Amino acid sequence: MRLDEGQVAEDITTAFHQRSNEILQDGFVEQRYRKFAKEKTQVYLRKFSGFGKWLSRIDRRLLSGMLLNRKYNTKQLPAIQNPIECEAHRELVLAGLQGEK
Repeated sequence: MRLDEGQVAEDITTAFHQRSNEILQDGFVEQRYRKFAKEKTQVYLRKFSGFGKWLSRIDRRLLSGMLLNRKYNTKQLPAIQNPIECEAHRELVLAGLQGEK
């Protein structure tokens, strides 16, 4: 392993100190986590949708998520949320999926 030198080392150190200061701000971590979770929700919903790689790409890039938004409207999202939150449902789903391997 080699250590970075010069401007690269300075940039790394500056970015580290900036992140350290941001973490100390009230609510910063929670706000960034909510933003990250919102971004990743689309990824998970695409995987659950069964669209496949190419249809997912077309929907994301050309249709701005129109297909995904139609598939998972405000009524269908709670239907997904319940089995994830409820321990009994989650265990059943996992057991069933593990049996499919």
